[in-house]
Amino acid sequence: SSSSSSSSSSSTIAARPSSAARGGSAEADLATHIINQTYRPPIAEYVHAELAALIREGWSSDPSKRPSAQDMLTRLEALRGSMEADAKRLRAYAREHALC
Repeated sequence: SSSSSSSSSSSTIAARPSSAARGGSAEADLATHIINQTYRPPIAEYVHAELAALIREGWSSDPSKRPSAQDMLTRLEALRGSMEADAKRLRAYAREHALC
């Protein structure tokens, strides 16, 4: 006879056995948590603000609020261009001031 402590647990994941306990994987549990509870991992502070905003928009649980693939591509290309221009200015500044 085995007793289950899942009924006394206040876990955010469903009270049924984990997929690992059923022979699945922790990755499957995480996927279920992401889908059912809209879990989103934190975005690191060093991630460019525009990129972080695009990631958050893409994670919206409301599909009508998510950017289209074409919009994402356009915005990523613009961001890349902006970052490449910033890098070029920084390299020029470093050369002018003998920093590299």
